[in-house]
Amino acid sequence: MSNFTRYLHDRLVLLLLSINTFLTLAVCVFVPLQLGANHGNGYIVQCRDCSNIANIDRFTNGSVWELLGFIVFALLVLAV
Repeated sequence: MSNFTRYLHDRLVLLLLSINTFLTLAVCVFVPLQLGANHGNGYIVQCRDCSNIANIDRFTNGSVWELLGFIVFALLVLAV
């Protein structure tokens, strides 16, 4: 019985690692595709106070480096 529960545990860990790997690959592919698009005012990197609809300046523009940092973060999460 112990081998059966260990087998199920190993399958769950493998499933979680597979999902994490897929999401990391998706980030590494789709973020650079968005960087290739023409953005005149920069990139939206944060949304603050989204619960208040009357707030006009709720989006924060950023540079390419902040989006590349997101890719680095995704790779770090996968490595850990």
